[in-house]
Amino acid sequence: MIFCTRFFLKPGFELTTKIERIELAGKAVYSIEGGAMLICLEKELTKELIKAMAEKQPSRVICLDLGFANNDQLKTNAVQIMKSKGVDDFRTV
Repeated sequence: MIFCTRFFLKPGFELTTKIERIELAGKAVYSIEGGAMLICLEKELTKELIKAMAEKQPSRVICLDLGFANNDQLKTNAVQIMKSKGVDDFRTV
């Protein structure tokens, strides 16, 4: 899987950074540099998935905005869940 270079270069990752596909809450998540950053491209996000990603305590999490399916409550909860686990850099694209 090829990711946009802005996800790597801007936060300081090299283009040769290791990417591993893992499964959390039954969904595919890409772990960057041993879990320092998580990228989820799933089109259906769940609270369980958000919690599972936050439990890994990455420095950054990126999800597809489409995955929230216009569910503002889930998106707001995701931000709060991430903050509660020390993940301050949660973004949607």
